[in-house]
Amino acid sequence: MERHICQNLFFSLSRKFMYNLVTLASGVSAKDIKYDEFMCLCSTSGGLSVLVDLYLTMPKSLLSLSCRSLLRALLEKLRHNEIQYDARAIKVQHFKNYVLVTDSTGERHIAQAVILAIPWNKVESLEFEPQLPRHYRTIGRGKAKRQMDQLTQFFLRYDHSYWITQGYSGLFLNVDPFVVGYESDSSQYSGYMLHTEEQAGAVRETVLDVLAEQFGEEMLDPRNYKQFTCELSSTLHKPQVKPWNRVIWSSSASAANSNRNLMAGAVESGLRAAINALFVIRPQVVGWQDLSDVHERNRYAGVSTSYISGLLSRLNLYNIAYYSVFVVGLLCVLSYSYNQSV
Repeated sequence: MERHICQNLFFSLSRKFMYNLVTLASGVSAKDIKYDEFMCLCSTSGGLSVLVDLYLTMPKSLLSLSCRSLLRALLEKLRHNEIQYDARAIKVQHFKNYVLVTDSTGERHIAQAVILAIPWNKVESLEFEPQLPRHYRTIGRGKAKRQMDQLTQFFLRYDHSYWITQGYSGLFLNVDPFVVGYESDSSQYSGYMLHTEEQAGAVRETVLDVLAEQFGEEMLDPRNYKQFTCELSSTLHKPQVKPWNRVIWSSSASAANSNRNLMAGAVESGLRAAINALFVIRPQVVGWQDLSDVHERNRYAGVSTSYISGLLSRLNLYNIAYYSVFVVGLLCVLSYSYNQSV
């Protein structure tokens, strides 16, 4: 992908912009991902323009979506379910008849089957007991250790909307360092910064400096400042399809299916994970066709019709008049020729 960017973009600023966009979308640098892989990733997300809107433009429809309201609506529709906040799984102990999961709060959960719907590099950070088999682990590309980029979200609150007084809408983009900002409220400013692990300690200073350079010195003194840092999720992994006993893969850890170009096959991946979990709990209700990895079908093909039905469907007033005149004219010509010959 790096060679493709260098061949098609002349200005260094444009190249840096594409480097950052590739890193944001794939979780790896442009030199570690191929052009076909990145374009496939774009198609699974709705296209390159959709990625630009999500990462850079920050549409109002996205900002108005309340995650709390979404989770509340899901819990109302999904009975007998519970969502635990501020807790993540750290250890998975696999037994013959059940799975024991330990979260970051120290609480243990017993289940008949566990579905891991998290990115594969997050799966690798889990502690498995017994250890995850070798054929389930990611096969690298000759690089044993690669520095992972980090993403820091920041939330600033001011006494006034200084960017509005300067005549700006609040939408901000800085390529080097890569900082994206937007107005999330009348006096609240939010955004994120892409950086390495070594630059994590200087995120606040860097963000305030680039914002002050654009909107004024008042941005250097926010009333409230919060930031959260996370590691970028990498999409370059070995897709897992078959479950490991009672541990089942889903989401981006199992994206190799016939719906690859439909939002990374998330719907079919979740359906497959549910079928695998049902097979673990109630194997007598699951058939071999349900467990097949790929169901070959042409989803864009219409309803099959016969040849006569196809001909009749093409008839309209224009066709009937045209063919009637043609047939009558042909009969008249043949009749005239026959009379002349007699």
